[in-house]
Amino acid sequence: MSRIHRLVSLAVTLSVAGMACNNDGIGTPGAADMDSVVQQPPDLAMPGPFMTAPHTPYPQLSPHSGTVLPNINLVTITYSDYPYTSEVYAFGDKVFGSAWFKAAGSEYGVTSGTHAAKVVLPETAPSSMTGQGIPARINQAIMDGTAPPAGPGSMYLIYFPMTTSISGGGPGVACQDYLGYHYFARSPSGVRYAYGVVIDCSGAAGDTTSTASHELLEAATDPFTDAWSLDVGQFDHWVNFNQYEDGDMCEYLPDTTEDGVELQRMYSNAEAAAGREPCVPAPPGWLLFNVSPAPDIVPTVAAGHTTQITLTGWSAQPMKSWTLSVQPWGQSDFDPTARLSANSINNGLTVKVTLKVPPGTQSGSVGTAVVYSGPGGGRFWPVSVVAQ
Repeated sequence: MSRIHRLVSLAVTLSVAGMACNNDGIGTPGAADMDSVVQQPPDLAMPGPFMTAPHTPYPQLSPHSGTVLPNINLVTITYSDYPYTSEVYAFGDKVFGSAWFKAAGSEYGVTSGTHAAKVVLPETAPSSMTGQGIPARINQAIMDGTAPPAGPGSMYLIYFPMTTSISGGGPGVACQDYLGYHYFARSPSGVRYAYGVVIDCSGAAGDTTSTASHELLEAATDPFTDAWSLDVGQFDHWVNFNQYEDGDMCEYLPDTTEDGVELQRMYSNAEAAAGREPCVPAPPGWLLFNVSPAPDIVPTVAAGHTTQITLTGWSAQPMKSWTLSVQPWGQSDFDPTARLSANSINNGLTVKVTLKVPPGTQSGSVGTAVVYSGPGGGRFWPVSVVAQ
């Protein structure tokens, strides 16, 4: 399945086993849904000594039955007119020795890597390229000796400039719906390898290396779409995020920079299980806060009817109240037209969110909305409802 990353429509930052894709399309994160605001609680947390409010823990990615790439042999591929060759070379040279790589990969069994080759294709970048054409071009480079042959741990990252229009890499339009993706192919000798596609959509080298870091780690932890990804049950509020990988869970947060290279933070099962910030590495002074839904089991509601879910704010430290907003989730079966009872919350305080199943909705369909805590879209929690 194809994982589409760093959606431009969110102004922040999927592999094709049938070209099933995970395209977010959730609107502008952090924008207040003013039509849904009824009241606003005071800018105060619960009185008394501070204690983090009880809350549902962050979900865990599942290993499934697949394999990872514990030792990556990275091949960087650019075109002769690619403008950020030096920057993506520096990314490949530095990434495997970085604290970011250790923090993001080690718990999933990805522990080392080598920048095995730097390949410049002789031609200028094409004006257009299809998703099927990309592995074909990589294989052509392998056959003519421009790129090294695939072997254990091989990963090819190919970079495209703004002048190339890419189609068929996933749902929607490149640079509108996605900035990159990863998948796998077979080499001319039949060896299966992972590859990632990184597209320049902003004209900024830092955005390019951030996308590259996302694709590199995901292509290592889920190279053949049968390893680490979210896989929760039908009645878990996160159900419409299934197949999300470690980069997807953190792509709307600010990037981190190490040794001059911009990198995307990645999801840590260990940190999530420990009740700490799950997107690593977290910068100094990072505030951990979010909401927790009750009931934490997705309710089943008849078509044409509504249900209310109680959101409890929680934070790891005393802080001022933070804003809330809600948007429909583009990957759900229907829009549950979510409405919040207030547009801010604090630790231990509650806000109601009302979800509606539209008349005529097919039984068993799941509608999801996403509640954003604070600005930027990075801190979020889904709320879902099943049509009866």
